[in-house]
Amino acid sequence: MFKSIPVEISNRYDFSIESHPFSIGVPCPEGAILDQTRLRLCLKGKPEPFYVASLASWPDGSVKWLLLDFQASVAANDKVTLQLDCDIAANTYGAFSLEAARLSISDDDDSYLVDTGVAQFVINKKRLGIFDQVMCGKRDLLSDMSSGVVLVDSLGDIAETTVSSIRISESKNTLRKVFCIDGFFQRKDNSKLADFNLKLVFYAGMSTVKCDFTLTNSQAAEHPGGVWDLGDKGSFVFRALSIKIQLAATDEKPKSSIRLSDAADWRLANSEKLLLEQHSSGGDNWQSKNHMNASGEVLLAYKGYRYFEKNVELANGSRATPVINVASDEGSITAYIVDFWQNFPKGIEVEQSTLLLNLFPQKDSESYELQGGERKRHTFYLDFSNDKNALDAYIADITPRIPLDYYYHAKVIPWLPKVFENSDIQKLIDRGISGKDNFFEKRETIDEYGWRNFGEIFADHEGLEYKSDEQLI
Repeated sequence: MFKSIPVEISNRYDFSIESHPFSIGVPCPEGAILDQTRLRLCLKGKPEPFYVASLASWPDGSVKWLLLDFQASVAANDKVTLQLDCDIAANTYGAFSLEAARLSISDDDDSYLVDTGVAQFVINKKRLGIFDQVMCGKRDLLSDMSSGVVLVDSLGDIAETTVSSIRISESKNTLRKVFCIDGFFQRKDNSKLADFNLKLVFYAGMSTVKCDFTLTNSQAAEHPGGVWDLGDKGSFVFRALSIKIQLAATDEKPKSSIRLSDAADWRLANSEKLLLEQHSSGGDNWQSKNHMNASGEVLLAYKGYRYFEKNVELANGSRATPVINVASDEGSITAYIVDFWQNFPKGIEVEQSTLLLNLFPQKDSESYELQGGERKRHTFYLDFSNDKNALDAYIADITPRIPLDYYYHAKVIPWLPKVFENSDIQKLIDRGISGKDNFFEKRETIDEYGWRNFGEIFADHEGLEYKSDEQLI
């Protein structure tokens, strides 16, 4: 028996969101959905465009988990509830999905063209260039000069890129398309340096693209003496990695604006050159031994971030969450790096019409070491509309939810209690989130931040018998 599934979206912010893309995994009880073409998504009884894909099945062949894609609008400080129903009379759910069929893909020998309905993106099949071109309203937004991913190797040379494969997500999903571009960096002598994966997510009716860039060292570590220390011969050492995007030239000089945090106002740069550097976490323990390099040194020069225009420091602080906008007569680009300060060092740089997102900023004499088998992923958003606040909803990370009691009803998680309040599992979760020595406090204790450490949990249980005033890391 199918039970209507409520999908709730709460907007706690002072701005509204319009036709924002959402994705959520939906649990389904065994035997409830044998034919997903009968599903429909409704808001106040009105069918809405959506797409579903089966992710897992029960032993009887019925759907256990669905991936639901849809778009929704929510007013400021408001919430909406959509209902995923099973309509026995419907011929196919595609009738509702086709209303939003504005996202299409075409290709030729050299490139793909992604058309979201409001913007067109050209993706090179052979070279890692992010985009060869972006068009909005029949205007070319990018320069003919090469944009792309710039990796500086340990010798100070710019690496070449080779694309080995491009995979595109489910063709029937007209609301969201995913490109996965795999390849590798190499020196001019064709010796391989490291692998990369670029995932580009496009949304129907949007000029916004979500980008995940992953750098992988596929070499094996040697682990001499059974240790996993830095400095292993299997490590990949490099100097910098940046995303470079250049706007098309116009008669008027481009203007740059930056917002250093969610609560800050936009500031218009008074020069054609600006630089923001997040050098350390900005926390009390920013010089923690957690940040030692292979030589046992902590090479963090200052606390937090600094902002410059024409090499003159104009602002500084602890933890930046910046958004950058570069605008010209032809159009603009807005960019946001997720977990900017948490994954320090990070940087944003603008010089005239060129925008650099410095995922691994180049420093005087320092290098980065990616250990054998290690990988690092960065997520950033790019928007090509003329609205520099277009990324606010993505920054806020407004997420749909399904009530907890429905998960219990679906029985997809066997140990989930029917009533969470005052249950043993709820008490354990509360201790980890808000109790004494919770996970967030532990993170600050040893400054569990930086590109290598962020996302890990301090294993303080290993130091129970450790006798010293210093932290055991």
